[in-house]
Amino acid sequence: MRSRAVDDMVLANSASHAPNIAALDLGTNSCRLLIASIGVTNLHRNFFKVRVSDERRIKIIDSFAKIISLGEGVKQTGMLSNDAMERTIIALRACKKKLDNHRIYKMRAVATEACRQANNAKILLERVSNEIGVDLEIISPQEEARLVLKGCSGVISDEKNYGILLDIGGGSTEVVWLRISKGSGRPLVSVIDSISLPFGVVTINDTYTHGKNDQKIYSVLRENISNTLIAFMAKNNIMESLKLGEVQVVTSSGTTTTLGSLTLGLNTYDRSAIDGKDFSSQKIIAVGEDLLSRYLLSTPTTVHLGREKNFITNKFFDHVSDKNSAEFKAFAYNRMGLLASGVAIINAILATIGDCPIRIADRGVREGILFDLMDSLRTRQSTSWNF
Repeated sequence: MRSRAVDDMVLANSASHAPNIAALDLGTNSCRLLIASIGVTNLHRNFFKVRVSDERRIKIIDSFAKIISLGEGVKQTGMLSNDAMERTIIALRACKKKLDNHRIYKMRAVATEACRQANNAKILLERVSNEIGVDLEIISPQEEARLVLKGCSGVISDEKNYGILLDIGGGSTEVVWLRISKGSGRPLVSVIDSISLPFGVVTINDTYTHGKNDQKIYSVLRENISNTLIAFMAKNNIMESLKLGEVQVVTSSGTTTTLGSLTLGLNTYDRSAIDGKDFSSQKIIAVGEDLLSRYLLSTPTTVHLGREKNFITNKFFDHVSDKNSAEFKAFAYNRMGLLASGVAIINAILATIGDCPIRIADRGVREGILFDLMDSLRTRQSTSWNF
C-alpha cells in the first residue's frame, strides 16, 4: 500500500490537479465502467463551505458497457459457466485497455448477484486478477443498495419526508426505504430498511420463464413480487405514508430508462431527457404492458417490434444488413425477453405502491463508487465505505 507522502506527491503531480478515478461494476447481465476526472483544488476549496452537488465536481472522461450475461444458468447450477466467464474476461480486457489509457489514481471494482450466488466465483476473481490485473470485490446486497443510493443521491429531493429507491438488476431487485430531511446544500438521506428481492431480468428469463413467453408465468411472478413487497411495506407502515403523499419513488435500471424513453416517444436514447425526471407510474405501466404483450405474441422467428426496436436492439441494428435474418430475430427476441422480465418486476412493484410520480435515475453503483472515491480524495484518508 502506498504511503501518505507518495499519495500526496502523485496528487501534486497530477495534470491540472485532476486525478482520474474509476468504477467498475460487474453485474449479472452486464459489465460497466466509468472513468472520471476530479478537480482536487475545487474539492478542498469547497470542503468547509456549502457542499455543491457531486456531479459538479466530477467529469466523466471515458466509459464502457457490454452485455455479458454472466449470471446465465447460475440459478439452476450454482456455477458460472465457462462461456460466461470467457465473455466476462473479454469485456474486462477491453476495460483494462481504457484504464491503461488514463492514469488512474484510485479505482474500485465490484461484482454483484451472479458472483454472490456462484460457488465457483473465486475462480473468476483469480483469473481476473492474474490475467487482467484487476482486483474484483464481491459486495453484499446491502453494500450494493448503499452504492446505488449514493449514486442516485443527486436526484433525490427533500420535498418529501420519505423515499423508496428501486434498483432492478440482472440477478435481484433492491428496494430501499428511506428517511429524507433538509440538509445544508443537499438532502440528508438515511436508510430505514431494505429488502433484496430474488428477481432480476436475467434470473426471471433464465429460471422462471426459461425464455418462454407464457402469460401465466408472468402473472404468477408478479403476484409473488407483489406479496413479498406488501409484507415489507406492512412491516414499515409504508402504505400510510404513501396515502399521505409523503413518499417519493426513485427507480434506477435499464428497464425503467427504456420505458421512460418509450413513454416520451424518443427515437434514440437521450439521458438528459430521462435522468432525474418524473414520470406517471400509470404511463410507465401502460407502456410496459404494451411491450410485454408484443413479446407474448412473438417467437424466436417472428418478432413483433414496434417503436421499441431502437431500444431493444441497440447498436446491434447497425451491424446487421438483413433485418429479417434469423440471427437478428433471435437477438431481438432475447432482448425483448429481458425487457419483459424487467416489466414484470417494475409493473408488479408500481401496481403495489399505487398511482404516484416516479423519478427515473440513469445512474447507480458506478456513480456511487465514484462519489465514495471522491470523498476519500477530499479527506486524504482511507475510504471507509460508510454512507
